[in-house]
Amino acid sequence: MIKSYLKTTIRNLLKNKVFSFVNISGLAIGVACFILIGLFVADELTYDTFNISADRIFRVNAHYNIGGNRFNLANSPVPLAGVLASEYPEIERTVRILKGTNIYVKKDAEYIKEDKFFYADSSMFDIFTINFVRGDSRTALMQPNTVVITTKTAEKYYASDDPLGKRLTLSNGQDYLITGVVEPVPGNSHFEFDFIASYNTLPENKETNWFGSFAHTYVLTRPGVTADQLNDKIYSVTEKHIGPIVQAAFGLSYKEFLDKGNDFSFVFVPLTKIHLYSNVFNEFKDTGSISTVYLFSAVAVFILIIACINFINLSTAKSSKRANEIGVRKVLGSKKSQLIQQFLTESIMLCFIAVLLSVMIVEYSLPAFNELTGKHLSLSIGNLYAIPALLIFTILLGIAAGLYPALLLSSFKPVSVLKSKAAGSKTGGLLRKGLVVFQFATSIILFIGTFVIYNQVQYIRNKNLGFNKDQVLVVKNISDLGQQQFAFANTVRENSNVTDASLSQGLPDHDLSANIFRKEGPSDENETLILLPVDYNFLNTYKMKMKVGRFFSRDIITDSSAIILNEAAVKKLNFTDPLNSRLLHNLDGGKTASFNVIGVVKDFHLQSLKDEIRPAAFVLLNEPEAEFLSVKFYPRDISKTIKYLSAEWKNFGQAKPMEYSFFDEYFAEAYQSEIQSEKVFTIFAMLAIIIACLGLFGLAAFTAEQRTKEIGIRKVLGASITDIVKMLSKEFLILVALANLAAWPAAYFIMKNWLSDFAYKTELGVNIFLFAGVTVLAIALLTVSYQAVKSAVANPVKSLKYE
Repeated sequence: MIKSYLKTTIRNLLKNKVFSFVNISGLAIGVACFILIGLFVADELTYDTFNISADRIFRVNAHYNIGGNRFNLANSPVPLAGVLASEYPEIERTVRILKGTNIYVKKDAEYIKEDKFFYADSSMFDIFTINFVRGDSRTALMQPNTVVITTKTAEKYYASDDPLGKRLTLSNGQDYLITGVVEPVPGNSHFEFDFIASYNTLPENKETNWFGSFAHTYVLTRPGVTADQLNDKIYSVTEKHIGPIVQAAFGLSYKEFLDKGNDFSFVFVPLTKIHLYSNVFNEFKDTGSISTVYLFSAVAVFILIIACINFINLSTAKSSKRANEIGVRKVLGSKKSQLIQQFLTESIMLCFIAVLLSVMIVEYSLPAFNELTGKHLSLSIGNLYAIPALLIFTILLGIAAGLYPALLLSSFKPVSVLKSKAAGSKTGGLLRKGLVVFQFATSIILFIGTFVIYNQVQYIRNKNLGFNKDQVLVVKNISDLGQQQFAFANTVRENSNVTDASLSQGLPDHDLSANIFRKEGPSDENETLILLPVDYNFLNTYKMKMKVGRFFSRDIITDSSAIILNEAAVKKLNFTDPLNSRLLHNLDGGKTASFNVIGVVKDFHLQSLKDEIRPAAFVLLNEPEAEFLSVKFYPRDISKTIKYLSAEWKNFGQAKPMEYSFFDEYFAEAYQSEIQSEKVFTIFAMLAIIIACLGLFGLAAFTAEQRTKEIGIRKVLGASITDIVKMLSKEFLILVALANLAAWPAAYFIMKNWLSDFAYKTELGVNIFLFAGVTVLAIALLTVSYQAVKSAVANPVKSLKYE
């Protein structure tokens, strides 16, 4: 029986080559898209799950809200880990992890910048699942100046030699003894390291100041402990240790401090929630978004549905061509169940061919997809469960796509069929039309989504940020120069291709620090301002604009105690006349510094466009506090300018290479996820439309074939080619137009929700919806017109001899 089904299936596939091609290619593209996005989603959802105790590991975030300015941080004060270990019986182990900055490791005669150099307590290997190749996990980080490296790092620095017991030298002169070699953690970990050095090495290891050094704090709880249980208890711990600090700083009890709308608390976040649900500063690496996972999952499912709809439409549409076959089979004794089995076999076989083709498409396109998404995904066909899973998927897909056509075809009555009265039901026609509308509505939603994301990305790139980010090169490790920072900046300005250069402790969207200020006078209200210590040239280097007052001047000695606010800070502090007003700033040790407001700079974006502009202030930089040197240059001979800077860097006695980046490139990196979403949406929206058009092409071909006699008669009676094309195209274009009407409200709701993440965003104009609708309508017209013109120009004599 199966052999008979297979023979019939092959015969039908070869007999209807156009339909077979449309079905197989449409399904293959749809399944390939589904697999690609499925790999991406699976990778996102399994972040950090490789840890054996992942469900018992939590990170402690620090939440601050002072004066209406909220800062949620991934790290927390250094003393917190010890307090949690001693006051929480629910917690088994704690670990502090700190990412090293400006770390250069010596290899032969050169120093190599290492961005994945971390410090951690020895308990790290008791909490996280890290596989040791060499060394003992229990003692590897017990002593100061010890380090564990990955196998990849060992190969990089020691080739085939055994690195255990050897020493690493950093550019600051510190030596680290290698006490362990481990396998690299998977890429879907919220932090990846090449080096883990002992936290005992750092001076802040014994830090007791809760406003001092910060580190990422993780805890391993006892079985059964939930995040809610941990968070319910944290208030009493915070009040005990933070309360006295709040009392000293603000003259308020911890409860009074909170009642005023302020916040200084800690939150336990499950390890497996960090990547997709985190929205805090100071993450170790870029995080994902659960909304992106939902969005991509929906795209994958809808593309697969569109491909399945093609199959259903074409199978039901050609029912009349197989009516006689079904009638004869029933007269000869075939049961309905046997016919259903036959048609389902055909469907599953077609799906099997499509899935095999889709696997080849996925393997071919994975490198490009990985580059697009920044991942290292692979299709592991050799996996023990991969082949059975693929077979089950194929069978389920074949049943899902072929069940309705099988039921429809097997239900034909033999008497009616053999009298040629089973050409197709009205219900089947309506269903096909409804499915076409659904296909194109989905495609149009994706198309509109692509336009909206593209417009938002362009809006981000072109928005006036309040400063000029172009032609600015940022030297990052300027702190290495110590007392020579100002001398180096002056030397850089002497270059003819440099228009200006400025030293600063921070930059917009770089290492921003918040400080507490209050107006001088009877008011005791504290406000949090982003503080940027800069030199005299900062305003000119970034082309910022003053609203009132002036910037710092070398000729005015008192500017060492001057402060410049942005418009948001003036509004937050409720200044009516800010110039010559004074602000007080609490320093360590209970001291207070007083600053005179000399100017107000126009608002500028310090952070992502997803956030409102925050209150900020400039103060004058003291040497050697600078962390960055911003170099404004002419857009000519850029490589020559960089060579000059690098040469001067060495002339100032620096053995490490100069580390630099272009500010506009760094700015673009902050919106990498949006840029990636734009590219991914563009690709999959076009594929969805291609799949839908393949189905439309097949339906148009079938409709033209069904109406061959009618077309011949119309031509004999004088109908022009244009009349025939209009007649055949009209029905399908009406369906696509209806799809537009159905898609627009849904697309508006979805994209409005997506844009809500941005404080500054593009508008959802009517032109976007009209353009998307007209474009898809034009593509559909071209698809249908090809078949319509082909039928219209055919010889009517041959048409009337049809059948």
